[in-house]
Amino acid sequence: MNHDILYLIGGLAVATYAIRVLGLVTGNMIQRSRFAWVLDELPGLLIVALVASSLSSITQVGWLAAAITLMIAIYTNNVVLTMIGGVITFALVSNLL
Repeated sequence: MNHDILYLIGGLAVATYAIRVLGLVTGNMIQRSRFAWVLDELPGLLIVALVASSLSSITQVGWLAAAITLMIAIYTNNVVLTMIGGVITFALVSNLL
């Protein structure tokens, strides 16, 4: 095996390990700081960011299905039922319009 390939593999292994250690250290620092509340809210913030970026490129049918799905989420407060309801809603709305 070529030495360049071994250097590449070694460098990537070190970079991977460094990224994980940096995340662990940063997470521990945040937990001890006054910004610890951010870690509690992070999962919801990530979901909102993913949904918002998805909604930026959909059609009116998608917006209508998203609005109905939001109503399902508010009414049921259940992630699984909301996902199932969202898929069914999108299928029904896209076939009706």
